Amino acid sequence: MTTRFADEPDDALPRAARVAIAVAAAASLALAIAAFHHVELSGGARLDGAAAVYAAIRLFLLDNDGYPARGSDGWVALLWALYFAAPALTGATAYNYVRALWRDLGGPERRARRLRGHVIVAGHGKHASALLASLDGVATDVVIIDDSGQLGDWYHGRWPVVRGDPTLRTTLEAAGVHAARRVVAAGDDGFRNITACSVALELAASRGLRAVAVVTDPDFWEATTDSTTAGAALGDIRLINPYERAAAALTPPAPVLVIAGFGALGRAVVLAHGVGEARTLQRVVLLDRAADRKCRHMQRAYGDRGLCELIAVQGDIADPDVFAAAIAHTGEAEPTVLLCTDDDAANIERALLFRDRWRFGANVIVRVADTRHVQAFLESRGIRPIALSRLIARSDLGRLVLDDAPRGAARAADAASPPT
Repeated sequence: MTTRFADEPDDALPRAARVAIAVAAAASLALAIAAFHHVELSGGARLDGAAAVYAAIRLFLLDNDGYPARGSDGWVALLWALYFAAPALTGATAYNYVRALWRDLGGPERRARRLRGHVIVAGHGKHASALLASLDGVATDVVIIDDSGQLGDWYHGRWPVVRGDPTLRTTLEAAGVHAARRVVAAGDDGFRNITACSVALELAASRGLRAVAVVTDPDFWEATTDSTTAGAALGDIRLINPYERAAAALTPPAPVLVIAGFGALGRAVVLAHGVGEARTLQRVVLLDRAADRKCRHMQRAYGDRGLCELIAVQGDIADPDVFAAAIAHTGEAEPTVLLCTDDDAANIERALLFRDRWRFGANVIVRVADTRHVQAFLESRGIRPIALSRLIARSDLGRLVLDDAPRGAARAADAASPPT
């Protein structure tokens, strides 16, 4: 299995360039053989047969028996050009292989093998990116496992990236799992994250490895925890929900809120701020295609824990009549609307329709993964964007991952002493 940094090409030279060099070398060899038949060298020799072939090969090594002296102008000019072109092709090929060797000698697997007590972050996507941003301020070594090359160029030169499937033993071993203190599976598939953690613990649990899996599916999350906290455990694997962390870092601006698109983040906002005696949300209007079912489910699961008032408005968030009905249920002259589906483009589109086309009087908050490219534009339209990655980073998820994970081989000891 070949591994390399995510922002490096698969080879020191692209495949097309290597093919072009090979074709050029073959053509140069053939032309040189023909030229030696038609050109007399400075030593007075005119080569043919095997001698011409041998002399043509020697051109690539800056070695020859003389220089073009007599012959037709075209053949002499061609042979002179080959005297320079052949060594250049040799140099390009040598550069390619030397750079590849240098990369392999100092590649991510070798770096990972030299580390001790590092953190392995396995996976790609918005959750892994947010976690890595949160770890950026923590003094620890990190090895990244990525099977897509989508984590971004800025990790190059600082944290090694090992490419491969994080659920495979060979990939985890290449990342130095036997010497790691944490493995954090942060891909977008929670079940695959748990599998990666299980394999890692099987390989290195006896060495004190701790495993953390990111799980964002609301139903699965609820099935593995009986609390509204942002952590749970599945055997020896610590479960972390970034949406729970983001919701905890988000302060609702009003006690009455319309949540349009009741997915993982919307549910997390209700649990973080609308449950318990100290809740800050008093009424939440759920606007969703399955609002009735989701509302009944929340009431059954959390109704005895001081759940705020939930009102279901079932319909498409792209329908202005449905939005009007949701706003009417708030009883507010200028209610707050949180657009938080998992589709950033849809959130922005609905927010613009809400403000510019439908002319609803409301404070609009729109969830996007990253606000860097849209913040100024949305704010100019009176829309408040919230960046999921910034909320997660603000929640100090990195320290939670490092300090709050059960140990596979010593979980019983964790109950008696705080984690290190």
